[in-house]
Amino acid sequence: RYFFVLANEHKKVLAGNLASWPAFNNYVDGWLRFRRGFFHWSDSHAQEFVGRSTQLSNGYQILVARNYEDVGQRIELMATMLVYTTIVTVILGVIGGAFISAAMIRRIDSLNQSIAAIMHGNLSERLTVTSRGGEIDQLAAQLNIMLDRIQSSMDDVRQVSDSIAHDLRTPLTRLRNKLSMLQAQATPENKDLYREMLLESDQLLSIFSSLLRIAQVEAGSKKSNFTDVDITKIFVDVVELYEPLASVNGLTLDMRRADQCHIQGDKDLLFQMLVNLMDNAIKYTPEGGSIATELTVLDDVLSIVFADNGPGIPEAKYSKVFQRFYRVEESRGIQPGNGLGLSLVQGVALLHGGKITLSDGTAYHAGSITPGLQVTIEIPLAASGTSLHAQG
Repeated sequence: RYFFVLANEHKKVLAGNLASWPAFNNYVDGWLRFRRGFFHWSDSHAQEFVGRSTQLSNGYQILVARNYEDVGQRIELMATMLVYTTIVTVILGVIGGAFISAAMIRRIDSLNQSIAAIMHGNLSERLTVTSRGGEIDQLAAQLNIMLDRIQSSMDDVRQVSDSIAHDLRTPLTRLRNKLSMLQAQATPENKDLYREMLLESDQLLSIFSSLLRIAQVEAGSKKSNFTDVDITKIFVDVVELYEPLASVNGLTLDMRRADQCHIQGDKDLLFQMLVNLMDNAIKYTPEGGSIATELTVLDDVLSIVFADNGPGIPEAKYSKVFQRFYRVEESRGIQPGNGLGLSLVQGVALLHGGKITLSDGTAYHAGSITPGLQVTIEIPLAASGTSLHAQG
């Protein structure tokens, strides 16, 4: 591997495994390069060497050299190792980054699903916090604290309204009964006044009854009344009940339904839910308009649709109309109501494990000059079989 030569000041070799002091070229920083021939039994050839020389204190000089081919092989080996190491590092980095990204995406997807459930009204949903304790977990924990406070505030507001409704319903009922007794004794000129007062009392009692009914539905207490219900029969009964009213208002009422369809639910609440939807459709559809009703079953999901071609609701207000006492400004003073109908509809749908969505009614009323409103309720079916023979 290594060659050396020790020579005096006249370059006479004193020791070493080189026969003579070589003639060399200077490299930078004191490095030397020279060629030296070697004789083998087959041929003789010259090889290049690289080395360094230094002068000793007694005037002698020593030269240490190494075969340049060995150095080149070492350099090539190091370069090859560097290239392969870089490639392996990049591949491992890409694989590791892919695993980390996949884990991060799964985590974010889980948070998105929880947030979507919260946005759809399930305020009891909370974001999952893992034991890793990273930044995302810290953010999720803070959001959970915020949701706890929001839910607590909303529960307080609901509790106040429910308590007011519960506490005032009894005295209002007594007041209404006394007005009814006074009406029987009223003079002819006062009978209209008493009649108006009784109507106002009935409206107030209806509002308080709706509030209490919504509170019971949201609390889930009505699940104790769940039985096997033929939702198709309830649907047909509601449509047929309102058919004369639609005819009087000059409306066309179209009904499409599946044959017997059974779900586990509360019969009275489901009837009230469909009545509210039908009442709204008739109330906001102008004379000469049409209302489409449909009950279908697809992939074990019951779908109920009420679509009218009335003025509709702006898309930006879809989520607001489910709030208690909220009414679209355009309908205030034009149509009677208290803003509790859709709140009850949403509560009943959620109680039965379903969901309610709003959209415009163009899918059912093509060519209509008004957007209309389409209300779609989707509820999972019970385990019993369901026929899918639609009838007009």
